[in-house]
Amino acid sequence: MVQRSVLTGAGVAVASVLIFLGVTAITLEIPPERVLHEIRAGFDEGSILRQNYPQPKDYWRLGRDQWTDCATLQMALRGDAPFYQELITPRRYSLASADPARGPCQLLREATDPAGSPADLQTWRYHRYLHGSTVLTRIALWTTSVNGLRDAIKISTLCFGGFALAVALWSLVSNRRRPAHALATVSLVAVFLACFGISQHAASISHGPSAALFILALSLIPFWDGGKWNRLLVIAALFGSATAILEFLDGGAPLGLALILGMSVLDALEPVETGAGPRDSAQIFQRGVSTALAFTTAVVTALGLKVVLSRLAFGGEGSSSFFDQLVMWIGGSPLLAVEALEALDKQVGVIVPLNDTAFRVLVIGLAAGCTFVLLKMKNLRGGGGTVLLAVGSLAIVPVWYLIFRNHTIVHAWFMVRMLAWPLAFCAGLIVWWLVSTSTPVSWSRQRVSSERA
Repeated sequence: MVQRSVLTGAGVAVASVLIFLGVTAITLEIPPERVLHEIRAGFDEGSILRQNYPQPKDYWRLGRDQWTDCATLQMALRGDAPFYQELITPRRYSLASADPARGPCQLLREATDPAGSPADLQTWRYHRYLHGSTVLTRIALWTTSVNGLRDAIKISTLCFGGFALAVALWSLVSNRRRPAHALATVSLVAVFLACFGISQHAASISHGPSAALFILALSLIPFWDGGKWNRLLVIAALFGSATAILEFLDGGAPLGLALILGMSVLDALEPVETGAGPRDSAQIFQRGVSTALAFTTAVVTALGLKVVLSRLAFGGEGSSSFFDQLVMWIGGSPLLAVEALEALDKQVGVIVPLNDTAFRVLVIGLAAGCTFVLLKMKNLRGGGGTVLLAVGSLAIVPVWYLIFRNHTIVHAWFMVRMLAWPLAFCAGLIVWWLVSTSTPVSWSRQRVSSERA
């Protein structure tokens, strides 16, 4: 099991990174003047602002994070380094410590100003990611405007969300034998979409593609039910590779791993009134662990290839930059964990329109209900392994917050979106329990018998 999961994850990641580098090489042949023209037009039409953070009235139109968007647009401009270096890591313009007001957006404006002198700006190489969003930005600006790119990301996010919800509703209509499982899926998807801060972040050039990928992955939940193990390993590895290419620290990796484990839990749930509890518990647990391992191996392999390629192209700078950044975002003092939680608490309005007190009541209620369901599930025949998967799925997001506490503090206003998963997963488990325990035994058996007939 372990060997096949690791080999599948690593193999798919290597193939994915090679394909990605091939696409990146093609985008480097896009005329730089085309990208430059669209960025200038973006400033002129107001789809890029000089301010790093827009006003709330512009969140839906521009997204909340102009800082990172402008950094991505900087990297979409091809530099003057040798081709192989541009292929591995794009450049960014250096922030001036003496003038903190000159953030990425102001630097981008100076770099693209026809009357400016971009050669006078200092640059550095951003080795810490595979920069899939940068490559998508180059492709988009070859064919459309910055405003068109933002609209495409928003439309994709909404369409993927609608598709995930439609698939969940389809499972409710078609899955006559397991209505509780189907209703739990619908509830999970609906709560996640409602709490993921789409209205504030859907137009983000930097974070939008990875968010859209995860929302699309929600549509896998009904198909995970009883899927062939080898096929699930490949799907998990592809999902992990795409996650690593688009994003890493900002939520893609922990959310993806939580989803993989959560889908295995939902796959295991049988109606309580049948007395069976989670079905094929040992097999489900093994499949949950193996698919999670394939996903994790793919993420680690893809990022490991990035480190190796950066070191080959740029020397020690390429690898040290990656690991130095990890150490910085982890932070030194464990006391920063408290500060990280306080920072998240101040940003709960991103995911739910509630004040702090109401949000705490909601969290306590969901946590209590989820704990009750897990305890009851543990007492069912074969439920122990499923409970372990569920606890793992719920724990990944808070553990990520506490490990990368500096990163959580600095970026709380978009890191808080990750809380949508434990909220949605708890809601799904509670719905499953309520529907299962309220369904008459005779009705359930009648549905099964009619289905067999």
